[in-house]
Amino acid sequence: MNQPEAQKLISKTKDDYNRIAPQFDSTRKYNWRDISEIIDKLNIKNGAKVLDLGCGGGRLFELLDKYDVDYTGVDISDELIKTAKSKCPKGKFEVRDITSYKSDDKFDYVFSIAALHHIPSQKLRDRAVQSIKEILLPNGSAIVSVWYFWNQPKYIKQIFKQFFKFTSSRLPWGDLYIPWKNQKGEVLAQRYHHAWTAHELKKYGFRIISKNRNLIGIYNKHK
Repeated sequence: MNQPEAQKLISKTKDDYNRIAPQFDSTRKYNWRDISEIIDKLNIKNGAKVLDLGCGGGRLFELLDKYDVDYTGVDISDELIKTAKSKCPKGKFEVRDITSYKSDDKFDYVFSIAALHHIPSQKLRDRAVQSIKEILLPNGSAIVSVWYFWNQPKYIKQIFKQFFKFTSSRLPWGDLYIPWKNQKGEVLAQRYHHAWTAHELKKYGFRIISKNRNLIGIYNKHK
């Protein structure tokens, strides 16, 4: 995928989530059990600096609030950031593109939950993961979770269908669009996704800790 096409998909993702923000957030009232269990095992200290890349409406902040962390959440969607600020007034939230995220601050923990699969092109995924590693403090940890499509037949079928669709909208192998529908069944957005593999995540130095509906990996930065 060339970079102009990738940038168009990033803009599309921003527009899509701005469009569906209220309904999207309404479906995210409960926190992830697997992420909650991982957080409980991290031994997070009060005051730890935490970055949440792709924070959406601030759902992760609700899990971390009991640790009294120094939390920053970023998301590409202006509307979801507005929601996060309203729901989580103690958190710090910014509208940022995680593919070009830079910060002078360093963090004890960087989380990216259900966000990296929206990044198009190998180049931009490389850049995003490298940024995560650069902003970690020594002995810091990064925890990422992406949808795992390769053990779900309906999504595998969609990947093949999209790849062999000989039109101008054809996507690279492993990429797909997933429709977001309202309660009437009307499609409000065709959200872009990249189907991450365990091999891809391992290539970046992540240790796979879960591979069910979600692919979850952890990276520890040593001194």
